[in-house]
Amino acid sequence: MVCPNCGLVNPDTATVCDCGYDLELGRLTAEGCKRKEAALSRYRHDGCAWGCLSGGIGAFLGGSVGFLVALPGVQRMAGASESAIGALLVAMLLGAAIGLGAGVPLGLLLRARWWEARRAGRR
Repeated sequence: MVCPNCGLVNPDTATVCDCGYDLELGRLTAEGCKRKEAALSRYRHDGCAWGCLSGGIGAFLGGSVGFLVALPGVQRMAGASESAIGALLVAMLLGAAIGLGAGVPLGLLLRARWWEARRAGRR
């Protein structure tokens, strides 16, 4: 019998699926509800970690690109050292902000796609 909750194929003699779904009653048992809540909690925590990681990587890459783009102009402004350093910092911060803004949603999107692919692979 195929579980309608997770898609696992169970023996015909099974009354409860491994996911906690009661095959006779047609609903999740209390244990199944706890497992489902634990999986959702793990998904939320993993999503935060993926978002932070990808945001950090995006900020680093964006800041590096901002630095490399601004460096030639800063080298030309070498006589005015304070304004050159200010321009370099602004370019790095702007690049980091753009990288962070793009990295977090991208990381969360990739995490959601990975989670769905993982769930589909179990079925």
